[in-house]
Amino acid sequence: MNILLDSDGETDFTSDLFWDRAYVLLDWSVTPLQYGDHRIYAVANVLRHSKGKLDEQLTLRDPSCFRGDALFQMRLFEWLDASKIVGELENRRTVALLLGQLIKLQLFSYTQYVQRLIARGDVGLGPQGVSLRKQAFDPFLTRWRREIPDITTC
Repeated sequence: MNILLDSDGETDFTSDLFWDRAYVLLDWSVTPLQYGDHRIYAVANVLRHSKGKLDEQLTLRDPSCFRGDALFQMRLFEWLDASKIVGELENRRTVALLLGQLIKLQLFSYTQYVQRLIARGDVGLGPQGVSLRKQAFDPFLTRWRREIPDITTC
């Protein structure tokens, strides 16, 4: 957890610095250079804790909308879109496990991610017109898509 926090103890969970550090942890959790699924659960729980702190910070700034779901979703979507490690086929199992854990912890919305891919006309479309990334992760995430409620409301 300390890797995500500023040295002065006053971490801004909306800052680019925080999210750059979070992206390093997310990449580490799914990289094939390490063994063990424990990394996925550790990083997911660190993010759950960070999400709680983000919600607290946003509540102090604007009590009318106290949940940081939209910001959290946007940043996770950015990581999925930009990370080279995510795009490698050999990592799809661990990425799917991570996303599954984030869905269980209500930190990630698979539905919103697919909607985003469709809305932007995803440039990585496969021959069947399905996003290559969605095509890679869909078999692993299908069961969680139905079990977890949508957390997008403010």
